[in-house]
Amino acid sequence: GCCPGVPCELGAFTLHDAAGLARWPAVPVEMIFNLLCFLSVLALRRGKFLAGQHFHLYLIAYGLFRFGHEFLRATPKPWGGVSGYQVIAFLLTIAGLLAFCIRSKQRGRMDEEFAE
Repeated sequence: GCCPGVPCELGAFTLHDAAGLARWPAVPVEMIFNLLCFLSVLALRRGKFLAGQHFHLYLIAYGLFRFGHEFLRATPKPWGGVSGYQVIAFLLTIAGLLAFCIRSKQRGRMDEEFAE
């Protein structure tokens, strides 16, 4: 199917492709990551922690996850062992960090204005 993992030793977490080759379960791992992110955002919302930053936190977490996880996916890595997905994941992480910082500064200014 789509997006196979790299071939690996047969183990508890491997899946078999159409040819019967044991591979890293790339798609299920990504689905589990996203489910955990969803549950984490629900917990953050319930606790009213880091309001207005949940999407930025997801961008940061997903960018970092995808950058690392990409080493276990069977995708072309033409730039010194780095794939185009990893470049995009790195940029996504930077964008999330910048947005998080900008929102933090905006909230800080709003809190100061509100206190006056």
